Amino acid sequence: MKQSLHILSLLLMVSVFWAGPVFADDEKPRIRKFYEYSGNYGEQVSSLKEAFKKRYGYALIDGEKDWTPREIERIGEALKGLPEHFYRLKGFEGFLRMAQIDLGPNAKGGEDVPAGTFPSFNNLHNVQTGKYVLRVGEGPLRIEIYNPIFYEDKGLLSEIVKHEMGHVFDMTHGFLSMTDEWISISGFKVFNLPPLDARPDADFIYTLVDEAEQANYSPVSSRQLPTYSRANIQEDFANSVSAYIHYPYFFLTHPERYNYLKVHVFDGKEYFKSNNSAQNFESLVAGEFEKAIQSINWKRAKDIAVEVNRSHYPSLDKKLADILSHKLSESNPGADDIFIAKTSCYLKDPSALSIRQSLARQKRITSDELFKEIRCKQMGRDNFEKNMAKWPPMGLYFYRDKSKADFLKFMDPVIPVAESRNFSTAYFWKLFIEGSKQPFAQGSMAAENKNAGSSLIGLQASALQKFQWPENGNVILELRAKRIHRKNLNSLDSDPARIRFKPFEWFPYIGPEKPGIFVRFPLALSYLDRP
Repeated sequence: MKQSLHILSLLLMVSVFWAGPVFADDEKPRIRKFYEYSGNYGEQVSSLKEAFKKRYGYALIDGEKDWTPREIERIGEALKGLPEHFYRLKGFEGFLRMAQIDLGPNAKGGEDVPAGTFPSFNNLHNVQTGKYVLRVGEGPLRIEIYNPIFYEDKGLLSEIVKHEMGHVFDMTHGFLSMTDEWISISGFKVFNLPPLDARPDADFIYTLVDEAEQANYSPVSSRQLPTYSRANIQEDFANSVSAYIHYPYFFLTHPERYNYLKVHVFDGKEYFKSNNSAQNFESLVAGEFEKAIQSINWKRAKDIAVEVNRSHYPSLDKKLADILSHKLSESNPGADDIFIAKTSCYLKDPSALSIRQSLARQKRITSDELFKEIRCKQMGRDNFEKNMAKWPPMGLYFYRDKSKADFLKFMDPVIPVAESRNFSTAYFWKLFIEGSKQPFAQGSMAAENKNAGSSLIGLQASALQKFQWPENGNVILELRAKRIHRKNLNSLDSDPARIRFKPFEWFPYIGPEKPGIFVRFPLALSYLDRP
């Protein structure tokens, strides 16, 4: 996680205080002794920190929280499996133990963030030199570790740590993620972002955004929103590093990313080998899934469904749902029912929901059983209708292409769950002059690319009627998502998302395909600079 943050279900800890039993006068209560640590706790922690640094080359630094022996053990376990050249990276200080991420005095959220890599950086285009510059902020290069990471199971904690180490490797190698080669491989493009008081001779900031038409970016972890790798190019790179190590189909689904990492990051080390690389990915996975189902290997079946769920493969998703549905049709009520239901939670096709509903109607499963699987609870009706459906679209950008057509680019991380619950999605937008309550233009568009979660709206093309941009004043754009159930027509509206901007006729909104980004570190890390 690098500045862009994902929002998932919070882990709520409730402390219950109980006065204890009331004893009769002639009874004596049993006295429970306080636990006493038999050794020197401070020396043990210091010894473990020294051993950790000797093994990996990185310090474990106490911040708001002090490291505990169990936490040190878990972080060490999560680092295992990385190639040796990931250890002792020059410039990386180590892991700072904090309670939760600091997003600033006015920021909300962050309580569920497990880790983050710092320092932050900013992107600036220097008009005089014509250079695109990435300027890294002051402060040591570090990974901050927050409380939520230690509530994760071993596998997911390992993915998180590998993801953060992907950021570290990226930064200590001059930001491989911002090279022309990775930009081309990953499918991001440069967007120039003018300030409200933009001038032709003034510098401006820029960002890299995903292509709405591209179905897949790097596969996401089960902890992340489906659009997380699209959030920015650094997240796509770090997710790719984690995927290279943990996800068995990555070399098939993202061969260009895989081959780049194999050469430039992993020095040829591979974690998964397959003799089926020439086989069609969807046919291979469908065959493996059916084999697992027929052999009643439910762990294997669920693992395959989880891997498919990391990316956007609607036709494959439908195939797996059909295989699962067929298995249900030929099976009698029994122990397999709950496994069929839980596996279906990882498939996005609406027919997977029908599997769970059929099992529930026949009283072959209960909600209590099903919702022990966190994914099933996330895909449930209550979570969607009372929570997720209210989420506003995110990552909004206005831009003008070379033909002077106006567009709104944004992401909708809710759409996979909406689709899985058989809701169609439409987007409604309004334009206001800042300070006015009456829109001067409005329009709508039905969702495209369904589960991909990235969308593009042509403002003039989708407007109710042709409009003119105001000559003066800033513009406020408001965007809402409306979900409508395809059968009962139940309608759910999101909260609005808003951006403020000013359209400029002369401004080059779209940057070059090969920006040649210049990376500049602060003086203390200047040896990492990449021209």
